[in-house]
Amino acid sequence: MVDTAASMNAKLAVNHQNYFNSGILKAKSLVEEGRIGEIVMLRGRDKAGRRSGNEFMEIGTHIADMMLCF
Repeated sequence: MVDTAASMNAKLAVNHQNYFNSGILKAKSLVEEGRIGEIVMLRGRDKAGRRSGNEFMEIGTHIADMMLCF
């Protein structure tokens, strides 16, 4: 993607902002402090309203990125 964007003189951006989400930051700090226990499993869910069948293409990367925060 980087090479293609450069060859087309296009801008490329990754818009995954959950590392700065206050809820994620709080949950992460609670885990790191040991206040809510060890993470043994993560489960990601979408907004449960997409009927077009492209949930992963549209929002799935954000869900996966949010889980990677932990």
